[in-house]
Amino acid sequence: MNRLLLILCAMSFMVLSCSVNDSSDLHEQSNAANPMGRLLPGLHEAYVMVGPYSGAFCQLTDDLDRKWLLDTHIINGPLPEGRGLLTYQLYDGHIDGYDVLARMERIVGFSICDALVAPTAAEQEALGTDPIIVKNIHMSENGKWVDVVFAVYTVSAGGTHQFSLAAIPEGEEYRCVLYHSGQNVPYGSTYLQANVSFRLPDQVNPVKNGKPGINIQFINTQGSVQDIFLTTSSPTSVNPELGIK
Repeated sequence: MNRLLLILCAMSFMVLSCSVNDSSDLHEQSNAANPMGRLLPGLHEAYVMVGPYSGAFCQLTDDLDRKWLLDTHIINGPLPEGRGLLTYQLYDGHIDGYDVLARMERIVGFSICDALVAPTAAEQEALGTDPIIVKNIHMSENGKWVDVVFAVYTVSAGGTHQFSLAAIPEGEEYRCVLYHSGQNVPYGSTYLQANVSFRLPDQVNPVKNGKPGINIQFINTQGSVQDIFLTTSSPTSVNPELGIK
């Protein structure tokens, strides 16, 4: 009887050992197939620079200069390189060399322009004084970027519109001005929207220079100059006539 009991115990231990090994093997296979780890619940947003794209993965840099690995398997074709507003989910895994592991849900691409530094009066005039609506404005946490969502009224959707940001020195400070050159129509029959990300020069970067923020001006649809003091923690929603909400 004792011998039979010992045999049964040994068999039970062998079965348990196999079960643990099988589970471990499956876990290792799962991690090998999906090195990003497990998706965490909830959607998030971040402004990112889209970097090199390879296969189903893409390298990004966010406003805190952290390095991302983005899982883009849900889209068709590569992401456009540049700056964009990303909606994403986080993974709980870790891969050496990356601070954030994420899966893309949606991205809004921004065209990128360099801010002009100290344009002459003639150059400023050429940039245009047509009215614009600033629907959204955001400064990156590292002070390198100003992202703007513009809107304009026009009589023709095929008309050309140029948006510029100029940094104008005033003593030791800079005043930034958004310019719009297009069809000078405060209220037209067609409403157009554009996303533009401006790269700030080092001398204007408030984070690098220990400044609280930057002053930005533009002509609103009432024909008045609207002033915004923009910081890295400013609200991004803008009322076109009344300023930041």
